[in-house]
Amino acid sequence: MDKFMEIAGKIGAQRHLVAVRDAFVAMIPITMIGAIGTLINNLPIKAYQNFMASVFGENWTVFGGNV
Repeated sequence: MDKFMEIAGKIGAQRHLVAVRDAFVAMIPITMIGAIGTLINNLPIKAYQNFMASVFGENWTVFGGNV
């Protein structure tokens, strides 16, 4: 176990892998915002879609599509 931890520590400290890890961490909030926008646009409940269309107009999905 100690040998494995030593090797894993060396691999985890490589600057290339750290850069990739940090990039993925930075992209998670953007991905979540896009997923929520898609969910709001495509929720398959007819009453919800009618409500949103009556409040925001027929083109209410344009905003979520742009997100």
